[in-house]
Amino acid sequence: MSVTETQELVACNRDRVLIVDDEAPIRKLFATILNFSMPQIKVDQACNGLQAVSAFRQDHPAVILMDLRMPEMDGLQAFLAI
Repeated sequence: MSVTETQELVACNRDRVLIVDDEAPIRKLFATILNFSMPQIKVDQACNGLQAVSAFRQDHPAVILMDLRMPEMDGLQAFLAI
């Protein structure tokens, strides 16, 4: 069964980036760098894989920067869910 048979494909939002890390200072650092270098984009944040999957389903960011080791759901599990 292909992806198109199981769910509707949705275009990515090129104006959004999602940063996923369980450490707030890391998220803040990446957000600061991205906001400074690309002020036209919206930077969203999530602190674990579950929040990342939810944020992706809601906003479909074009880019996701994600930690692999996090509580609740790790980065690999979130990647597979997305």
